[in-house]
Amino acid sequence: MNAAIPEGADLPSLDDPQEVNYLLYSHALAVANRLSEAARKHVSRQEVIDVDKKASAFLASALLGKNPAYAPAKVNTPETIERRLRSALSNRLSQVGLTEHDVVDSRDFMQVAMFMFTNEVHELIQEIEKNPDTIVEEGPIKLNALLGKWGQLITKEHLDA
Repeated sequence: MNAAIPEGADLPSLDDPQEVNYLLYSHALAVANRLSEAARKHVSRQEVIDVDKKASAFLASALLGKNPAYAPAKVNTPETIERRLRSALSNRLSQVGLTEHDVVDSRDFMQVAMFMFTNEVHELIQEIEKNPDTIVEEGPIKLNALLGKWGQLITKEHLDA
């Protein structure tokens, strides 16, 4: 895959909050498309879950600096992103029955965190589908709020105690 990237190309960086937002947006859009396919019976619910897991793992790998399509981050390093998310999601981990010991490995933790994001996208879609008359108006607002929340979790500088 490295050969496909032209030498000297300006690569996007996770130090740019807009790039992080675009990465999250692309993932959310793919989730919505899969759910739409399932609703039309083109794919099964289990297929959606399986692909969501793979997509969450791919998203996690990008945030862990494993995607050569992104320049190495200087501020939002994989370690910094992981530390921020661990801090923000510690209570949610216990709510889903996981302990820090269960996700001590960075890759495991980030995959769980990105699957949590994926689940929030599912929940948002279910919520906005309850009132079809407001989807066009409220859908983008609610999606932007969700993306903003997760983008801030990933990129916002936190004061270390």
